[in-house]
Amino acid sequence: MTETKKLKIENRFSSNVIVYADRNMVTVVLRNIISNAIKFSHTGDTITLDWQKPDSGHVNILIIDQGKGMSTEQMSKLFNPEIKFSTTGTAGEKGNGLGLALSYDMMLRNKGNIQVESTPGKGTKFILTLPVEAAETPAKVRLSDSVSLN
Repeated sequence: MTETKKLKIENRFSSNVIVYADRNMVTVVLRNIISNAIKFSHTGDTITLDWQKPDSGHVNILIIDQGKGMSTEQMSKLFNPEIKFSTTGTAGEKGNGLGLALSYDMMLRNKGNIQVESTPGKGTKFILTLPVEAAETPAKVRLSDSVSLN
């Protein structure tokens, strides 16, 4: 779909950024949110994958798109598994409304969190927060290795 929409994905993940989490869960979450960014982006847009270190114990993973964005009401429904919430993408793509609720649960299981910032018509930023120190059982995950864009 990135080729069909002529999207550019700018990957700013650093090879030295390591978080402690379940690799499979983090990969599923990243793919789900990146897939959503693709779905809601307009032809020719750029999706940016970036990171920041808000404090010594955490890393924020940022997935930023320039797509259709969401209202405050829409954002309030995203992570609630009791509410099946789905909207159509910019090219008519459909979803099942379960991905973000599952992603939220996976992030919590990894001592992390998901936040979202969005403005209708201007795009969306998802902020995934994960620990950089060992928790009980999760393994190390190198961010640059956890998502394949091919």
